[in-house]
Amino acid sequence: MNRKEQFKLFYDIYKTELERYEQLTKRGTIYLSIITLFVAIAGYSINALSKSVSQNYCLLIGFSLSAVLLIASVIYTILSLRIFAYKEICDIQDIVIEIDNEKYEEEDTYAILLANIASASRDNHKIMEMRAQYLQKSSLFILLGTSLFLILTLVGAILNIIK
Repeated sequence: MNRKEQFKLFYDIYKTELERYEQLTKRGTIYLSIITLFVAIAGYSINALSKSVSQNYCLLIGFSLSAVLLIASVIYTILSLRIFAYKEICDIQDIVIEIDNEKYEEEDTYAILLANIASASRDNHKIMEMRAQYLQKSSLFILLGTSLFLILTLVGAILNIIK
């Protein structure tokens, strides 16, 4: 396999990481939408259960914990979306000047590009892993926060019926 074929192979890997970046960004946006929708529903539910919640410290603490979990989810989602560090294959202007100055052959040119794309792919993979981990934590906090909230809402509704 010559350098040009190797470059094409690595370029596909590089493009895969670019696509992963887009997918993770979409996932983060969806998480924020879910949280926003849930907070609107939660506000309505707490308003309806305000009498039970204000008289029961366990419910109050539980709803507060649910809110903290959702806030943690928002923080992790925003952190994942704020990671903009992304490494390009190379600085085109610098590489063209270097190739012209050194009078590289085609094989040498692809060797340089191959080294740059391998480095960029490795660095971008690490960045995408960090974004994915933040989104995993965010999804866990969404699940915990909403589950706790739903359980507490049921308990509050039952308490309202009993009283």
